[in-house]
Amino acid sequence: MSDQPPHKQKQKWQWKGTYPHTKETESHALAKTLRRKMTHAEVILWQNLRQKAIDGIKFRRQHPIGTYVADFVCLRAKLVVEVDGETHSTEAERAHDARRRAFMARFGWKEIRASNNDIYKNIDGVLEAIWREASTRLRRSAQFPLKGGS
Repeated sequence: MSDQPPHKQKQKWQWKGTYPHTKETESHALAKTLRRKMTHAEVILWQNLRQKAIDGIKFRRQHPIGTYVADFVCLRAKLVVEVDGETHSTEAERAHDARRRAFMARFGWKEIRASNNDIYKNIDGVLEAIWREASTRLRRSAQFPLKGGS
C-alpha cells in the first residue's frame, strides 16, 4: 500500500493525447503494416476521407488506440470508423470487436461501422453517416470539451 494519495500514485499506463498507451510500440508497428495492406473497401473509403474531403474534417487511417488499431479515426471528434469485411464473421472475432469497442468507449470514443458491401454499393450513404456523426460530436465537444481531447 502506498502512502501517496491515489491521484499521485504511478499508473500502469501513461496518457498520450486522448487515449492511454500500454503497448505503444507494438500497436504502432501493426498500424504501419495495416496501412500497407488495406482492403479494397478500406482504400475506397480512405480515398473519400483523406485530405479533409468531408467538410474539412480530418481523419487518420489505421490509427492505434491503446493496444488496438482502428481502421479510421477523427481525433477531434473521438470518432472511430470500422470497416467490416469477412474478418468480422466468427463469434471470436465479434467478441474481440466488442472488447475493443468497450475499451474505446471507456475513453470517450464512439465507433460506427460500415460493411464492405455498403462501401461498394452506397458510398454516399456511408460518407453521410460518418459526416453526420463527426459533425454532431464536434459541435458537442465545442460546447463541452471532451476530457483529454485534442
